[in-house]
Amino acid sequence: MAIYHLTAKTVSRGTSSAKARHDYIEREGRYASDKAEVEHSQSGNMPEWAQDARKYWDAADTYERGNGRLFKQLEFALPKELTADQQKELVQGYVDKLTSTKDGALPYSFAIHKGHDKENPHCHLMISERAQDGHQRTAETWFKRANSRNPEQGGAKKSEALKP
Repeated sequence: MAIYHLTAKTVSRGTSSAKARHDYIEREGRYASDKAEVEHSQSGNMPEWAQDARKYWDAADTYERGNGRLFKQLEFALPKELTADQQKELVQGYVDKLTSTKDGALPYSFAIHKGHDKENPHCHLMISERAQDGHQRTAETWFKRANSRNPEQGGAKKSEALKP
């Protein structure tokens, strides 16, 4: 029988590092010794300058305001009765719904972990609140405050879609 688990957090600067969290869920950098635990990982809706998701999360640490929110983090259990492909399909559908907002698509990264005993499949999901609005920006300008009068001159707007 599937066991329910969901944890949701807002992560701000000073609390954690977006790049470190991304390395953890992807099992990269200092976490690479556990790489076999990752069943599947994926990122999407990234700006043009960040086709490598690690660049995006590193830029969030570098350019987001001092008191700014870096990302929303969700961790949730997956039914172990599902195959790996079914788990991936379930997660992808959930992520697609969460990251499609009226403001635009939200950048995300997720990884499905088998669990150390391979009996605890779960997903780690990071979602940026900064929406894709079609304007090209550099990493530095992406994380500036949005300019509602001239969107192309400000940063990417933060969506309110994930607020409780």
